[in-house]
Amino acid sequence: MSEYRVEDLDSVVMRAKNGSHEAFAELVRLYQHDVRAVVCRQLGRGPAADDIAQDVFVHAFRNIATFRGQGSIRSWLLGITRNLIVSHFRQQARHSSITLADLVDRLQIAECDDDAIDMDLQMQQLDVLRGCVKQLSDDQRRMVEAFYFENLPAAVIARQMERKPGTIRMSLLRIRDVLRRCVEQKTSSWR
Repeated sequence: MSEYRVEDLDSVVMRAKNGSHEAFAELVRLYQHDVRAVVCRQLGRGPAADDIAQDVFVHAFRNIATFRGQGSIRSWLLGITRNLIVSHFRQQARHSSITLADLVDRLQIAECDDDAIDMDLQMQQLDVLRGCVKQLSDDQRRMVEAFYFENLPAAVIARQMERKPGTIRMSLLRIRDVLRRCVEQKTSSWR
């Protein structure tokens, strides 16, 4: 990317927005490594990573006209990347029996920072969170999984667990507090 001045890159983006296949191919060339790095960091290398990296550029090609230029084209592409990764994990969660620890492990990608140092810190914090989640009771893990990963309302969870919705909401608040304190305690020496 260093071979481009901002004005040159803006020109490439504008041409791509106007339908130039050559300009869009240039954007792919410039940013495919960045997109691939984010995907592989979350999924590892393999067919799913290849598919998502390709889907990012298919989606970008179809929607380049919606790019408003409020951020960089790189940030826009990495936002598409994160959204497709999150969608992949949600779909995978619906079709398999992924544990809460696996889902928590993947939840972080929705808020990934592009900075590799921040990413490493976030992954370390996520490892700590995973350990804290393992300390929850089976009922607590079920509630967290149903509410945060299956997007079930408290009323539905309450029916499933034969409890009142208010009880579920209060339990979730307490669980979040327990997890927050656990993570803070285990990461206090990092500061």
